[in-house]
Amino acid sequence: MQGSSCTPKAKQDKRVPCLTRVSGSETTVTRTGQVTIPAELMKKYGITEGMKVDITEASGGLLLKPIPHMNDWAGADAENCKYEEMVEKLNRLRRKWR
Repeated sequence: MQGSSCTPKAKQDKRVPCLTRVSGSETTVTRTGQVTIPAELMKKYGITEGMKVDITEASGGLLLKPIPHMNDWAGADAENCKYEEMVEKLNRLRRKWR
């Protein structure tokens, strides 16, 4: 990686994004607006074929962030609630919404 925009002051200020240009990361936009994300970055950020990404307009251009699939979150909160408790909470919500 090369071409970092991070100064020591910028690294301390969390509001200022520190960008690092990956060598060979230039890509071409197709007629239909598609771009190819370099394999190195796809692997680094866990982006797979068919995965959705969030595109945000930022001060320096566009920011792409992977959107994890809901199945990736399964069990993420398991230590905070037992299965039986969660089923009961869901059943109460279902009764309330009907």
